[in-house]
Amino acid sequence: MLNVLLIDDDADDRFLFSKSLQKTGLEIHYLEADGCDAAIQLMGENKYPDVIFLDINMPGGNGYDCLKKIKSNAVWRHIPIIIYSTSGNPDDVQKAANSKTAGYLKKPDDVAILSLKLKDLLRTFIIQR
Repeated sequence: MLNVLLIDDDADDRFLFSKSLQKTGLEIHYLEADGCDAAIQLMGENKYPDVIFLDINMPGGNGYDCLKKIKSNAVWRHIPIIIYSTSGNPDDVQKAANSKTAGYLKKPDDVAILSLKLKDLLRTFIIQR
């Protein structure tokens, strides 16, 4: 079973992500946090995800600030982080690559499309385990 954490302040986006994960047919334990502080608290309770999807545009600190916090922790720094954003701006994609993230996924509005993309992405993490 793959443990997946989504860090996103938007409740609608978290709901769409959750529904899309269910449609992948993969064995996934889903965790969510509505911001970086909630994610840090969750992981501090020894709930370590195998992969993190991280929104970059959140109030109270952007995703890159959260990325730095996670990567500065010796226990968590190995966890692959995929930036999950509405932005398709090439500068944002490049910034994610420069930040040593595991990937970049632009948020689609459709459950079926997101489900297919998640299934493809998550299979690689399952294989690597």
